[in-house]
Amino acid sequence: MSNDPRLADIISRLQPFSGLSTVTAQRVVALSFREYLPKDTELLPARDVQRQSIYPLRGEVRVLYTDGSSQRVEGGSEGARRALGKGRGVATQIRTLTDVELVCFDDELLDVAATWDALGGASWAAADATSQARGPAGAATSTGVQIPRGLVGALPPQDIASLRHAADRLEARRGEVVVSQGELAGHCFVVEAGQFVAVRREPAGTGTLGEIHQGGGFGEAAMLNHAAADATVSAASDGTLLRWAREDLLGRLGAPLIRLDAAQAQARVAAGAAWLDVRQPQESCHSLRTGAISAPLRELRLGRVALDPRREYITCCASGRRSAVAALLLARRGLRVAALTGGAHRG
Repeated sequence: MSNDPRLADIISRLQPFSGLSTVTAQRVVALSFREYLPKDTELLPARDVQRQSIYPLRGEVRVLYTDGSSQRVEGGSEGARRALGKGRGVATQIRTLTDVELVCFDDELLDVAATWDALGGASWAAADATSQARGPAGAATSTGVQIPRGLVGALPPQDIASLRHAADRLEARRGEVVVSQGELAGHCFVVEAGQFVAVRREPAGTGTLGEIHQGGGFGEAAMLNHAAADATVSAASDGTLLRWAREDLLGRLGAPLIRLDAAQAQARVAAGAAWLDVRQPQESCHSLRTGAISAPLRELRLGRVALDPRREYITCCASGRRSAVAALLLARRGLRVAALTGGAHRG
């Protein structure tokens, strides 16, 4: 885990972190780790560049690719803004040419952060123009708190109002754990009052993902994937939460989440379906599914990606989190869509 305050500014210029909100990028910084390697150190195969993003901060490295081409990357250069061994093909060798300092991230962590970012994250607290235009039937609770805009933003106003009234209201005392990392997620939450904090355990240590204030939400992605929670969320002060059960939220969304393994998905593609990669373009690199359409989740959520309503789509991402969210969003809009189980590296 890295605590150097200068690192936040450096990381904000790297790809794909430059595509994330400032708040989300700062969460990622807390869970980065640095390595210092001497000259003539070979990074492969000890480090899996398909599942890790590694950037040189200082020094120079050389990357060799399967097509015989090579690339020299120096810390601080334009080329160092992209992760080593990504974006040009499959790397066969990465060797340090000088003593180097590296900053590293697990791609699964990046996927968690990007899902958080696309679902709204800290920005859930602000009412957007759409909800304001809806007036009394918008997404505000009785105390003026906005329900997350991620998935429920696709619901009509009357359903949002119904969802608001269906929430359980929970009181939490300072220090009380609401969600534990590793436990199966069955609910999502919105902070009605107080302050909460999300932390994530990593082999390198425990880092803070961020603070969650009034109107902020958490648990949606893990709940939709019926997966274990990625972080522990506890009350930093006495507070009140609104809580929805998975079955209730999915029932109100009215769109089933269809999951396919790699073989099933490939069979659908062979029959005419299209891959829809919902990661940031900078993440896609050589592991992108052949012929996949790049459609970042944030752009899908905002309706900025034009899709053919006559065609079926299979969503994929790094771990399956963003693809599940994207599939539900698109299904709600009437498209034929399924989500690839697991990530784009699998199968």
